[in-house]
Amino acid sequence: MVTKKYEEYIRESTDNDELFLDACNSGYLKRARELLAGGASVKARDFQSSTPLILASYSGHLDIVKLLVDNDADINAEDMFGSTSLELASDKGHLEICEILINNGADVNSNNNNGCTPLFWAGYYGHTDVVKLLLEYGADITIRTIGDSNCLKTTRKYGKKNTYKN
Repeated sequence: MVTKKYEEYIRESTDNDELFLDACNSGYLKRARELLAGGASVKARDFQSSTPLILASYSGHLDIVKLLVDNDADINAEDMFGSTSLELASDKGHLEICEILINNGADVNSNNNNGCTPLFWAGYYGHTDVVKLLLEYGADITIRTIGDSNCLKTTRKYGKKNTYKN
């Protein structure tokens, strides 16, 4: 359901890319399709340099992720923090989105400006199913962050000890 506030925003804005970013972040699939058909770019960037795919992946909007991937969105694009769509989907435990991104070329060992990888975040938050997926696709468990941590060390420290079992 589109909120009144969003409807007012749509009427006021004339920037298709800005509206497209918002639709992708908010989960408005129909609006995202319309804006894309009207010339919005899958390469648009917001104030943090996030792409529509980064926003949809983080927010868990599976159908929008599929739409963006089908329209050649850059799977490995980074925001201003060096984070990718896969890293942010892993952070939130969005397994199906992670699968789509990996199957379309996402780098399972990408790391952000602090050296954190998708595996680091999936482990940190205890998303065991995402950890298993990333390991299955070759995620490197030894990659260290700037603070000289890795996913095993971090999960032990923050009580996610069972994340890497099985």
